[in-house]
Amino acid sequence: MHKLVFLIALLTTACSKSSNPSPTLPPVVPTKQLTIKAADASFIPQIRNKSLVAKNVAGQPEDMLTTLKNEGFNTIRLRLWKDPSTALSSFTEVKTFAQEIKSKGMKVWLSVHYSDTWADPGT
Repeated sequence: MHKLVFLIALLTTACSKSSNPSPTLPPVVPTKQLTIKAADASFIPQIRNKSLVAKNVAGQPEDMLTTLKNEGFNTIRLRLWKDPSTALSSFTEVKTFAQEIKSKGMKVWLSVHYSDTWADPGT
């Protein structure tokens, strides 16, 4: 009988509300949603050197980087060759183009290619 009374007393007191409830934290609300809209634009300098005219979705001549920015792209991937045989994707070209991209308010993803030949499956 004593065990039963003790068990009932234990259950009723152990299940009662605490006098100091644990504080509830406010929900986490992101202040800024991170959305990445990116494109590989490594060939834009080469296309520009060919004097080709690019057009936006309205059919108006427009620089390709400007078109990407106007279409909501916020990140541009650039390829950097280790030992390029031409100026294409060389350090100088990539540095200059990256500065232009950043001046338009976009971020740069740099993809460094350490091998120009040995990582090529055709070589």
